[in-house]
Amino acid sequence: MSTEGLAAWQNLPFDCCQRIVDAGSRAILHSPDAPDEEELFVATARSIRLVCAAWRDAGASSVVRLRLGGLGPLSASRPLAAVFPELRCLDLSAFGGLRDEGVALLGGCRGLEKLQLAAPGLTAAGLQAVSAMFPVLRCFWLGVAGSDAVTEEGLTAVAAGLPGLMRLELQGCSRLRNERLGPLLGRMGRLRHLDLSNCLNLLDSCLTGLASLSSLASLKMRGCWKVSGEGLGVLAPPALQLRFLDLSECKVTDAGLHQVATLTSLTRLYLARSWDVRAPGLAALSRLTRLAVLDLSQTNTDNTGVAEMSVGLTVSLTDLDLSATLINRHGVCALAAALPRLRRLKLNKCPGLDDDALLHLASLSCLRRLHVRHCRNLSDSAATGLAAALPRLQHFELDGCWAVAMATMDRLYGRPHAEWRRAGDGVDDEGGGWEGEAEGCA
Repeated sequence: MSTEGLAAWQNLPFDCCQRIVDAGSRAILHSPDAPDEEELFVATARSIRLVCAAWRDAGASSVVRLRLGGLGPLSASRPLAAVFPELRCLDLSAFGGLRDEGVALLGGCRGLEKLQLAAPGLTAAGLQAVSAMFPVLRCFWLGVAGSDAVTEEGLTAVAAGLPGLMRLELQGCSRLRNERLGPLLGRMGRLRHLDLSNCLNLLDSCLTGLASLSSLASLKMRGCWKVSGEGLGVLAPPALQLRFLDLSECKVTDAGLHQVATLTSLTRLYLARSWDVRAPGLAALSRLTRLAVLDLSQTNTDNTGVAEMSVGLTVSLTDLDLSATLINRHGVCALAAALPRLRRLKLNKCPGLDDDALLHLASLSCLRRLHVRHCRNLSDSAATGLAAALPRLQHFELDGCWAVAMATMDRLYGRPHAEWRRAGDGVDDEGGGWEGEAEGCA
C-alpha cells in the first residue's frame, strides 16, 4: 500500500483503523480463544502502526489532536480517554448530534485544553457536565450549529466550572440577553479572546461587564447590529490592553469611533460594512498610533476621512483595506503620502480609482501586495508601469480590470501566498497583525 496519498489520522473517520482490520479479525472473533473487544482494538491499533507515520502515532496512543465527525464506536465501557489518553485538542464541530447523555463518552481526558462543539441538543446541564469533565480547558468554541441552545444558565456553568478559560467563542448565540451577558462574562477573569459575533441581542451596555477582564486582548462583535461602539470607552487602558477589535457589520457611529480611539493598544481594527462610518469619526482613529491592520471595506469612507485618519498612522499601519469605498485619486494621494510603510493594500471595486491614482501608489516602496480587482478605469500600461516602479511587489491582483490584458494579469499575479517578514516582527494573538516594527521597510 502506498502511503503518499494517505490523509492525516485526525481527518479520517474515528473508527477507520478498526474497519480496516475488520475483515481480517472476523476469524479471530469466532475462534474459542478470541480476545474480548477492547483487547482486540488494542492489538489492531498496534498492528496498524506499520501503515504510515501518522497511524503509527495513533496506534501508540499518542494522538493529541483529533477531529471527529461522530462518536463512532465509543461506549460507556470504552470512552474517548480509553482510546486517546493523551488527547489535548478535540474538534466535534462537524458532529451536531451530541446530547447531554452522550457527554459521558468524552470523559476521562482530564488534560484536554481545546474543545470545539456544535451541539444544538446540549442543554445547560450538558455544558455543566462538560465544564466539570475538562478542568484544565483553555479554549472553548461553541459552533454556529449549536448556538441557539446556549443560554445564560449554560454560560453560568461554564464560568463556574472553567476558571482558567482563556478563549471563548459564542458566535450566533442569539438567545443570550444583553442585561445578563456582561456580568456573566466578567466572572471569567483569565479570558484573553472573546468572540460574540452575531449575538443579535447585544447592546453597548453589555460592554461594561467586560471591564473587569484585565487580560482581554481580542474582542469580536461582528454582526452585532445594535452595537454602535459608544460603550467601548470602559475597555480603554489602563483597564484593558485590547489589541484586536472586530466591529464589522455593526452600527458604528462617529461617536462610537471616538470611543474606539481611546483603545490606544489596538493593533488590528475591523470595521467592514459599517455603513455609518464617516470622516469625523475616522479622524479620531489617527490617535491609534500602534494600529497595524485596518479594514474599512464596504463603508462610506471618502477622501477626507482617509486624509484625516492617515496623519497619525504613519509609523504603524502596514495593512489597509479600502475596497468598495468612495475614494478616488485624491484619497489615494493622501494615503500614499501619509502611509509610506504600507505592505498590503486593497482597493477592490473602487469606481473612482484610475490611472492617475495608480501613479501616486508608486511612492509606496514597501508595498508587497496590491489588490485592485474590478477597478474598470485602469489601463494595461498604468498597471505595468506601477509594477515596474515597485520592486518589492510580490502579488498584484487585477481580476475584473477590463482594459488590462490577460497576459499582464497572469504575469503580475506573482506569488499570492508569499509572505514577507522582518526580523523582530511579531504576529499578534489573532495570527496576522504585526508588531515590533523596525525603521524602514527592509
